[in-house]
Amino acid sequence: MLRKTIAFVILFVVLSLLLFSPKLIGIDDWQRKVLEWNYFGAIWNYILFFIAVYVIRKKDLSYYGLKLGLWRKNLHWFLLCLFILIGFTKLLDFMGSHHLALSLPSASTIIFQLVFIAYGEDFVWRGLVQKEFGMILGAFGFGLMHASPMLWGQYSIAYAAQYFAFTFLMGLLLGWVRKKTESVYASGTLHGIYNLINNILVAT
Repeated sequence: MLRKTIAFVILFVVLSLLLFSPKLIGIDDWQRKVLEWNYFGAIWNYILFFIAVYVIRKKDLSYYGLKLGLWRKNLHWFLLCLFILIGFTKLLDFMGSHHLALSLPSASTIIFQLVFIAYGEDFVWRGLVQKEFGMILGAFGFGLMHASPMLWGQYSIAYAAQYFAFTFLMGLLLGWVRKKTESVYASGTLHGIYNLINNILVAT
């Protein structure tokens, strides 16, 4: 148990440093101006995943859920989870702003949110971490990775804690979909659709 905990902490710290490496080396402002998003940081989700799978663990990709699995058989659960996740989020948005509006995301936003974030994060948190450390730690790491940067910015500890709670629960839901379907593609697709709708139907 202690060895797994240490391994998890090391993985989290390494991935955090890699994700924020553009800011550390001074190219973050440039890439956000040109590309809008943190592409150079997010690509490390994929690189770290494949290093862990092929170099360290020496496992087949299907072992970590990179397969279709039972996705089609559990399509109804997939759709239900999608409805719950989007419905709950938009309800919170509406309660906060009392108005939702349609917005057309850029091509860069669509590519980044679907490919670099949704599948990239799910390869790591639902694929690698959930398989090696369990669904709870997978969701915990996912939530902490999203909430911890807020403490460096202009957000309060209370807001960061609320965001951690939300992303932790989201991580559990995505983890359950991955477990139910035996496929990271299923949880990644759910994650991607959620991200896109979040950028199309926005609080104003």
